[in-house]
Parts: sequence; structure tokens; C-alpha cells
Amino acid sequence: GLHPPADTVGPNANWATDAKVTTGYPSMIGSKIGLDHAPRSRRHDCQEIDAAIARGEGNMFGFETPAMAPLACKNAVIWLTMRDPIERIISRLYKSTRGDKSSDTPLDSIGGEAAVLRALDKTTWFHSTAHTVGTRSTGGKPLAGKPTWSPNGTLRYGQHRRALGMDTLGSASLNNVYTRSLLGPASFLRPLDDLRVADLDAAKVVLGGFDVVIPMWAMETLPFLLGLPVHVLAPTVSVHGSHSMASKASVSPELAVKLAKHNQLDEKLYAHAIELHRARLRERARLLWPPGKVQTRPAPTGGGRKPPPVATATGAGRGPTQGGQKPPPVATATGAGRGPTALELCPADEFADALGVLSALLPRAVSRGGGLEALTARYVGRFGSAVCPAAHASAGWPRSTRSSRLLLNMAEGTSGTRTVNCWLEAAQLRTAHFPLTATELTPKSATAPGRLHQCTRGAGANSCTGQYDLYDYVSDVPAPQVAQLLLQTHSASQLAAVLTLRDPWEWTMSRTNSHSQHNASEDRSLIDDHSFVSVPCGCPWRPADRSEADRTRMTGRSPSRYKVEAYSRLGKETGVLVDTFESPGCAEPTSLARHTTAALDLLTHNAWTYCVASRRRVPLFAANLAEDMFLMEHVPGSNDTRKLLSKTPSTRPRETESLYRELLSFVGKTSGRKDKRQPEKIRADGSACW
Repeated sequence: GLHPPADTVGPNANWATDAKVTTGYPSMIGSKIGLDHAPRSRRHDCQEIDAAIARGEGNMFGFETPAMAPLACKNAVIWLTMRDPIERIISRLYKSTRGDKSSDTPLDSIGGEAAVLRALDKTTWFHSTAHTVGTRSTGGKPLAGKPTWSPNGTLRYGQHRRALGMDTLGSASLNNVYTRSLLGPASFLRPLDDLRVADLDAAKVVLGGFDVVIPMWAMETLPFLLGLPVHVLAPTVSVHGSHSMASKASVSPELAVKLAKHNQLDEKLYAHAIELHRARLRERARLLWPPGKVQTRPAPTGGGRKPPPVATATGAGRGPTQGGQKPPPVATATGAGRGPTALELCPADEFADALGVLSALLPRAVSRGGGLEALTARYVGRFGSAVCPAAHASAGWPRSTRSSRLLLNMAEGTSGTRTVNCWLEAAQLRTAHFPLTATELTPKSATAPGRLHQCTRGAGANSCTGQYDLYDYVSDVPAPQVAQLLLQTHSASQLAAVLTLRDPWEWTMSRTNSHSQHNASEDRSLIDDHSFVSVPCGCPWRPADRSEADRTRMTGRSPSRYKVEAYSRLGKETGVLVDTFESPGCAEPTSLARHTTAALDLLTHNAWTYCVASRRRVPLFAANLAEDMFLMEHVPGSNDTRKLLSKTPSTRPRETESLYRELLSFVGKTSGRKDKRQPEKIRADGSACW
């Protein structure tokens, strides 16, 4: 229902001549860059916008020049989209000014990286006569003589026309531009590094008056914040006539360091904007799902089917496992000794927040899943009342006594867990990437003697807690199932969390094709572990009840002696993970045969475990290896309130900030371990594990 007036310009609905970036900044700066008019010192007022809205001429107005934009219109809701300040500057420097994606960029126009470095040493304005026309007409050489300027943002040197360097017009464009812009034209024109903490505080006040403040990585949460249908983020045609080549650029370490030094206020303002966005998202979620008043009745799933019933004390409501077996009886789900529910561990507002954060690492997954509101409602209805097991010594989960942190990967396998395990094993950590069969035997890929699929009730080294504590890093089944128990039994000083992510629909297909009982190439005839996805407060999984003939037919060969011995120890009625924990009132895990439901439940479980870990202030490293993106939270010695979302390759210092190195850095900070390998060895080990 949003439509701009007829006189607005471009896909951003720029209102007024100086709302467009190529015209607004030259208009504002004027004589400082050699043009024939004085700089602007005041913003636009709201009179014309309010009048246009009142006349019904339009209800959407854009400003690419926020320093000029009116900020107090009585009829207008104000949105502001932000991105990492340094990433934005580099992107603008390398953004082609031609529609043909040529190398003709603002950086070329102003004289290359050397000109940027000079502008970060002393206050500089890139005079219009210093702008070049580009390699095609002049070989990139500046053109002498005073140009004429037209309001459409072009300079004319006789026969040559040249668009000004977009918004890269001097030191102000490279130095805390967000803070300057929020404070208005006069502040925008101040000298290099002239802004102080008081100016940052004033900019935060301005930011707090906006109706929507959203970082670019959280755009999939915009429909939820505005109460719009999720389809507003459906694929659209490209609206840009030019593109940034920053991802292919070679940015010098000197420039990266200087940009960081001269944009500290903007980095803090951006961190504040992220927290403001997240706080407002949680506030909206609390309005939809008030704490203490949330209804948790099951929600319908795809095709109108209802989800499997939650397990009950008698087992009568629990759906059959694969093979048709009834589950073993479980204890009552009520009373003082019951465990926490999924919603008690992660309320709806914090689940929505976690889902919004992870949307940065899972592009388009939230939109494909129906949007943040639908996914949160689904979590509340489908899993909210599910009861997690309580951690206590008599059940095999006493408090941990370890003195260093256990690294726990809370994600399902087939998400990069083998690669991460390989990296950390090469770093001399005791790792367990769990075995291909859910037996009581030692994991096949393990560097310590823990027997983690079946552990002893009670305290001590043979308890479940004790068995996990034999390792430095654990991942894959059953780690995702027991993540909540490990978070209960370990304090924030005893555990750090890792979450390897993958597009949920791709994961489901890959898991089904490569890691399920139904794949004849895998000798998985004893188990269900790889045929389900973990869910919040999920029930323990059970081995499949396969006859020996079925097993032989599925694998194409007779089971190995190892398998036969394992199967004889398990027994047809013994669910191995049932011995690991009791879970009355648990939620039924989802079969991979229900493709869409499994994908949605994987996304739900990822957000839920992230939420539970965040609430316990556990150091956390989340990463999508396929997309080469990561974020960190609650890392000792860092700012706990800031999400460190990975930057694009152009803004990463070479050799120091790849996903692999950042993971190793996270491990070092959280575990206190010093990697003694030489840099060449670290690089070689990283490559060998891919």
C-alpha cells in the first residue's frame, strides 16, 4: 500500500532534488568542493512532506542524504537502514558510477587509495577539478578548469560530463559519517575527527526517535517489525544500475587500520543501533505473546496435519517410533521435580530475537519459513509446553567440576561439524565427532575414551556429565539433543558454545541423501539417529527395530562383527539414549521423511539453542561455513553487547580474519589454550580439513 508521489526520483523514492546521493551531497557541501554556492547549514523542514501526505499524493518518501532529511514530520514514520560503517565506506568507494559495471568508481575518480589516506590524515575536500572523467576518455587524468555543475549531479568540463564521486567528497565522507548525518548539515561539514563522545550521545538520542532502525543483515525481520506480510521480501527485479566491486578489491592493511581508527564513534553508534533494533523486536514479540499468557496448544503443520502428540506419562499419546515399537514408560511430567519447558528456557520474545540474529547467517531462510512472526508462533504452539529433562546427579547429570571450558557444538551434523572437528583436532584438542552408530562403544572419531551414547546414572566420571567432560570439544548426535542438559550442568565459565549452520532445506536433503537409514551406501541399520532432527525439549531417540534380513538388504552386505556385537548389547527394547536422560512430557523428534517440517524444525532448534545459550551468557560462535559468515557473542574481554558479524572479504584484514582463524581465536579466548603451531602449519591444517 505504499506509493511515492509522482515527482520523487529513483527506486528509493527520493523526494526533493537534494535527496538523491549524487545531487544532495554536492548541494550541501557547495563551495568546499569548488561549486558556486555556499554550503547548506539546515535540514529540510516537514512542511512540504506533511502537506503532500495530507493531500494524498503519496505516503512514501526517501532520502539517501540523511543529513538533509526532515526528522520530525507529524504525518510520517521514519525508518533508517544501517550497515557496518567501514564496510559501507569501502563498498561506496568501489561502487561503479556507470551502469556497465566498469572499473570507473569513486575511488578512481578521486585519485585512488592514496587520496583516501590523505583525507584521513588531515581535513580534505575532494575539489571538483580533482575528479577525473575515467580511463575511457582521459586515461584517468584530472581535468583542469572550473566545471559547471547541474542539479542532476554531473560536472561538465567542455565536452566531458562526469558524475561527482557519489558521496565520497572528502574527509567527512570517510570519518564517522553516520554520526555526522544524524546531527545535520552543520555537523557533517566539521573537520576530521572533530566529533566527540557528546556528539555520539546526541546522535543516539536522534536515533532513538526513529520508528524503525534496522541493520541491513536483519532485513528479513522488517515485515515483523512493521506488521506487514512476509511476501514483501519476495524476490524482485534488480533496481541498481551499478554494483560495488568491493568483494573483489584489494584493500591495503594501512587503509583498513585507518578507517577503523577514524570511525570509532560510528562503530559504537552502529552497535547501539543493533541493540535498539533487537530491543524493539523483543518488545513487539512480547505484545504478541505476553509472558505468562502464552497459549501453547499445538499448531498445524504443512498440509493441515497436526504435529505428533507430545509424550505423556503413560506413553499413550506418543506416536510410534520407526519400526512400530512403543516407547518405554517414562516418569510423570508434572510435580516439583519436572524439568523446565521450552518456553521457560527461551521465552517467545527471546526466541524471536535469536531467530532475527541467525537470519543474518541464513540468507532467506526466515522468509522461506513464513517469516519471523509465523516461525515464532509455530515454536510457541508446537514446542512451548514440551518439557526438557531436569539435570540432577541421580539421573546422571551432576554439576560439572571441570576447570576449563568444554566446547559444545549445539548443531546437527551435516552442517560442517566434521570440518570444525578436524580443525580443532589439528589444534590438539580432545575432540569427539560422534560415531556412525548410536552404541555404548567409544566414538569412532574420538581422542579421549568417553562413552557418550550410554552413561551411568549418578555422579562421578562415569556419569553423563563426567563422560562429556573427558573431551575439549564435542559435536554431532547426540550433542544437539543434550545441549540443554550440558548448559544446565556447566556454568558460563565451564562451557562455550559453537553453532554450525546450514540452509535448513539444503540440510534436510543432504541429511536424507547421505546420512539416513534409507541410503544403501551407509551402514546405519541399527539406528534412527540420522533419520530425525532434534527439536526443543525433544524426546530421546531409539534404535530402529530391524531384523537381520532387513539390515542385510539395506546395506547390501552382512553386518560387520562390530555391528552384531553392538546390536546384541543394545537389545531390541533398549533405547540407548533413553539411558542418557529421561524426558517426560518431551516433544517428538521430527522424521526427515517430512521434508518441510524437518527443515522448519531444524531452524527452530538452531534458534532455540542459540537463545538458551545466550540467556546463560555462554560464549558463543555461530557460523555458516558455506556462506563464510560468522558471529560471536559474550567473548571474554570483548564488548558483550555487540554482535560481531563477519565483514565482507574486502574489509577483512588478510591472513587474520577468515572464518577459520576467527574460530581458532574464539577457542583460544574461551579455553585459554595457546595454539603453538606455526602460521604455515595453521594454514595447511585449515586447507586439509576442507
